[in-house]
Amino acid sequence: MRQEDKALTEVGQRLGATLPDISSQPLISGGYCATMCHQKVGVKVPPETVKVSSSGKTMPHTMHTTLMGCVACHKIGGHKAVPLRGDVKKEVCSGCHPE
Repeated sequence: MRQEDKALTEVGQRLGATLPDISSQPLISGGYCATMCHQKVGVKVPPETVKVSSSGKTMPHTMHTTLMGCVACHKIGGHKAVPLRGDVKKEVCSGCHPE
């Protein structure tokens, strides 16, 4: 679904069309795990805080998820496979947190 959205967005941009922003929709943002399954079985996703391995600091994870969808920072793979994108610090974090 995300690949299709990306392809359609690129076509729309080339055509100069004004397209609606659907990046926050669960099927595009990556939030479908929490929306469709985890909440229903009582698993808290996202966790309130997470420990950042590179700095040892605790990050207010839930607060960040109100600002952007899961795929802004994570590569969504299979079940329980949500590693951080390799460029997340440079491309996402640095927008609000300069080094």
